[in-house]
Amino acid sequence: MTRVQTGITSYPGSKSWLTPILDALLPTTASTLLSPFSGSGKCELSLAQLRPSLQVKGGDIDPLVCHYVRTFLEKPDELQSALTDLRGVKLTKDDHRCIRRRLRRTRPCELTTRDAALYALMLHFSWNGQEKNYTRRTDRPAFPQRRCSNPPPNVTIEQIDALELLRHLQPHEGTFVYLDPPYPRAGPRRYVHGGSQAWHVEFAQQLKEYPVPYILSLPDTPSVRASYRDNILLEVHQGELLILGPAGQWRGVQHLPYLHLNGPQPFRFDLPTLPGPHQGRRAGQAQGSEGQGSPFELCALQADAEVTVRGQ
Repeated sequence: MTRVQTGITSYPGSKSWLTPILDALLPTTASTLLSPFSGSGKCELSLAQLRPSLQVKGGDIDPLVCHYVRTFLEKPDELQSALTDLRGVKLTKDDHRCIRRRLRRTRPCELTTRDAALYALMLHFSWNGQEKNYTRRTDRPAFPQRRCSNPPPNVTIEQIDALELLRHLQPHEGTFVYLDPPYPRAGPRRYVHGGSQAWHVEFAQQLKEYPVPYILSLPDTPSVRASYRDNILLEVHQGELLILGPAGQWRGVQHLPYLHLNGPQPFRFDLPTLPGPHQGRRAGQAQGSEGQGSPFELCALQADAEVTVRGQ
């Protein structure tokens, strides 16, 4: 899989590695994917590249990251030029703080292409991409040459409050939602608009009544499992948990094709698919076990990507 190069060197929570898993989960009949926590958009952009017929609608509450991704989508050549102009620049802690303060005080409608490039520069000199914290590395290299790929045409981005979107979104054939919110506890430290524990309680409660098929990414912890015990849980590597809901819309087991992840050894697995028109992923794929209520099993053939799927 060729990843889309956006020019951002580091962003907290970026999940480009998850792209092939989302591609395997979504049926071929999926026409629209909404991602209201898209952040830097690396996962969404790579998925759009794999699925040219899929309309990917990203969003984020942070105006700066939305401006950057929108600039990348609409003015990639201008952004590339602005990034190239910053090649070799080093930021001191005071420089970092001044750029962050100015960008955060600028109204979104007044942000420029150069501001987008400065945002990428600021993230490069932030600790693990967390803009609130200047890098702890004393040997942090100067800003490198950043290359931007040609953006896929089937992606849009807008600034949006995810909770508001979920409150008003109605089911529509072929529409799926991918949710990657700021993680509990870590979110407020890593993001400008992080999800607090109270926010996650409201978020989990809202999803219980949510009618649109969604894939939710959260850390694999006992509290997360307890909050989403009525959903279908996929344990993936790096301590991540994928949560499929509503559980009733993912019932029935259909065998998915081989999924390659970070190496020649594939792992293949049985996953629930949507009933009705959402049947199977590709013609000629092997058939999985039938019947409801049995555990969904995943056979991991790759040692460093052990995964287990549990059904309710």
